[in-house]
Parts: sequence; C-alpha cells; structure tokens
Amino acid sequence: MADNNESWAVAELMGHVTLAGRITKPGEYGGLWQIDIPEGEMFRTEFFGTQAVYRIRIVSEAIARAYARPGHE
Repeated sequence: MADNNESWAVAELMGHVTLAGRITKPGEYGGLWQIDIPEGEMFRTEFFGTQAVYRIRIVSEAIARAYARPGHE
C-alpha cells in the first residue's frame, strides 16, 4: 500500500460485510485497520481487526466509491 494513506480498497469481512473506501494498514489504532467510507463529500470511519478480514482488494477511488454507494449490493 502507498505510504501516503491514499490507498483505496474493497474489504470483505467475515459475516458477509463489505466495506469500501480509503484504507489504512494496521498499526496506529492497536492493530486495527481503518477504512474511511465516502458518503458524499464527507467520510464515515470504521475500524476492523485483522482476524475479521476475508479479502482486501486494492482498487481505484472510482471503484471504491461505487461500492460504497447505498444499495450497491
């Protein structure tokens, strides 16, 4: 991942949860991943543990924003 915290991803978590947005690797928050989910011009931040991760796909900002739209699934 890029060091500038501008990596965008689709994260699939156990329990059939999919999150998409700007992702930050574990470290600063006790080993939790941080994902900033776009909601219009604002972002909603969520954290999740490494053990919850099923798959993380690094994607473009446009793809992450499309996944983050309400009703995508």
